[in-house]
Amino acid sequence: MIDYIIKQNDNTLDIYRDHLVQNEDTTFQKFLNLRFQNQLTSLQSREQTTKRIFGYPSKVPLYVDNTTLLMCVRSYRMQGTFYINYHAISSYEVKTNQIRITFHTKHTLLISQKHTFLRQIGRCQEILQFLKG
Repeated sequence: MIDYIIKQNDNTLDIYRDHLVQNEDTTFQKFLNLRFQNQLTSLQSREQTTKRIFGYPSKVPLYVDNTTLLMCVRSYRMQGTFYINYHAISSYEVKTNQIRITFHTKHTLLISQKHTFLRQIGRCQEILQFLKG
């Protein structure tokens, strides 16, 4: 299971999963479009549909499958793209201006995008509730 994805300065992706870091020489869009291909959709289509249904103006969480719901901490259109898999989070602790995230793999991550993270948690819960019907 993917824990999180970070775009590096050389435009490669570091994909953190199962105690490993996999470096992919691809764009975020190409990486996700390969995963969406099996569902006969694309990143652009998934993003537009989610925006239309929920009215999110930006930073749309991306539902990939039942184990991957990517929370947008920093958009794929920006340098330093950063997405966290909602399903990989075991717990999180709110600090003054930071969030400490613990993943199911027991790996921890400290991020400074506190408000973005909390807003994304709410959006992911809303998406999952919608999918339950």
